[in-house]
Amino acid sequence: MSPVFESPVVSTQWLADHLGSPALVVIDATVMVSGDGEYRCGRDHFERSGHIPGARFADLLTEFSHPDAPGLHRPDPACLAGAVARLGISTDSRVVVYDTQRGQWAARLWWLLRTTGFDEVAVLDGGLTAWLGEHRSVETGGGSRVSQLSDFVGTPRPELWVDPVTAAAVHAGSPEVLTPVTVVSGSKLELPRTGPGDRALSVPLTSITRSSDHTLVSDAKLRELYAPALRSGLPIITADGGEVTASATALALALAGARDVRVLDGRLPLVPA
Repeated sequence: MSPVFESPVVSTQWLADHLGSPALVVIDATVMVSGDGEYRCGRDHFERSGHIPGARFADLLTEFSHPDAPGLHRPDPACLAGAVARLGISTDSRVVVYDTQRGQWAARLWWLLRTTGFDEVAVLDGGLTAWLGEHRSVETGGGSRVSQLSDFVGTPRPELWVDPVTAAAVHAGSPEVLTPVTVVSGSKLELPRTGPGDRALSVPLTSITRSSDHTLVSDAKLRELYAPALRSGLPIITADGGEVTASATALALALAGARDVRVLDGRLPLVPA
């Protein structure tokens, strides 16, 4: 029997109980950040420092990013579906994604998979930090090998994205953008009001995760933190100044009960209020 997800987040105990299931695919989506703020592929850390047994590595900087766009932008649908297939993910798979950070990279891949029409994916709460904190086993080396490409095709969901041009118009309060929205940032900087009918909210990533093990705070706490966005009744756009935490914000909002959420495909410049 295939594992069943009851939430977009699973615990370390859930994963430990289901490791070895034929349908389960565990993905490490780690991206390292150098001292100068540059992103670096996390594959070396995956192979040398260790990963969850049986995990595969996903390179978010190449395979899961647009090759000709600056920063982190989603690949076109065909390239994205191809990257998913190369990980051996099929329509029958159950995917758990994690990283070594505060879950922002895992959430990025979680969102990318969802936008291909693949919903059987969850983020490991606390990622490798929580896993190691409980003294669970890891292995080194290249991880689980994909013997052959899957037949994954995907059904793109462009409505889950907001393109930078539209977002910039919203951000500037353009009169051409008629539908009010709530813009939620995972940055420490606070967004200004974007228009007469719009709302803006800043909830930093450090506010939604625990410093001790990087697990997410309770759903009740998330509902409290995002209450202004939830009460607004407006569609929500998640955005930040570094292109990374927007998906983590979307994950937290899903746990808080938000339904109409879109992620900015790119970077929205933030300025202090």
